[in-house]
Amino acid sequence: MFSLGHVGVNGRSMETASRKRCTAIVADDDSAATKTIKVALEQLRCDVRKVRTVSDVLSTCRDEQCGLVIAAAGPDLDAGSLCRELRGTTPRPRIVLLVDRHDANVLTAALAMGADDVLAKPLIPAEVVARLRNARDIVLLEDYRRYLEGEGALLAEITTRASLHGWRYLRAQLGNEVVRARRFSHSLSLVLVEVGGADGSERGLRSCYHLLADAFRARVDWIARHDERTLALVLPETGLAGAMRTAERMRDRLLNTAPSRGNGNGNGNGKGTGAAPRVVHLGVSAFEADHVTVIADDGAPLLLEATAGYLHDALAKGPNQIAGGPALPL
Repeated sequence: MFSLGHVGVNGRSMETASRKRCTAIVADDDSAATKTIKVALEQLRCDVRKVRTVSDVLSTCRDEQCGLVIAAAGPDLDAGSLCRELRGTTPRPRIVLLVDRHDANVLTAALAMGADDVLAKPLIPAEVVARLRNARDIVLLEDYRRYLEGEGALLAEITTRASLHGWRYLRAQLGNEVVRARRFSHSLSLVLVEVGGADGSERGLRSCYHLLADAFRARVDWIARHDERTLALVLPETGLAGAMRTAERMRDRLLNTAPSRGNGNGNGNGKGTGAAPRVVHLGVSAFEADHVTVIADDGAPLLLEATAGYLHDALAKGPNQIAGGPALPL
């Protein structure tokens, strides 16, 4: 059996496709057929790896995200079982079965098992190349369609959920919060959350934003973007001790909800999908109520700088760490 890697239509790499290139998997005891298919795959610029069993095929497809599987039934491989298993995977690879003879009943039975195409032995090299090229192009077009759908979902999310404000909004509104804190002698805290690992992207950052926003106090706490990978969480009327507890809850919420894998919805609810783990670091600082009145109205940069320093300390401590302290020396 072979699993065809993702290469570009007409032999060019499709750099914008969402899935990585995968290898070709071989599991056929027929050495002549194996050689013919291997030559065809190499002509299509694919790599080849040998496997024998259905479980090997499924694990390789899962790990490599294979787009096309070419299989021949044998003592260690039940073609019907393989088709059923592969058709239940997401994204589903295109399946080509190898049969032993040109016979209408055999070809029909292979298609009834769930194959997308059938190649009959003895294989004709030119036919093998042509059919695998067509299958490859279908796989790549489907892959690219999913990629575009994911990008479209992200653009729609950005358009309709524009509440994740940027750096300028953060500086301006944090300044207003400092003024209010001084006026009413209230504490003011800031948490910076740097998102890495599987979620170190625009979609991943927004996924984390929505996870955290659901846990905030409505119309009191708010979130903005600090930089490309960092969220700023502003906690009015909250001292350092409360902000540290909030940071711990935020970290647990983010780590216990695994990033979604390649579905483009950005909802961050892909727990159990096999996606790489999310990595977060949190820096926490605060103006305490007892000291806030000595701060100038333009104290926002001071709070931002202090919190960024504690975030740097968290990064130095290792993955998923929190560091915090007062914005003013006690």
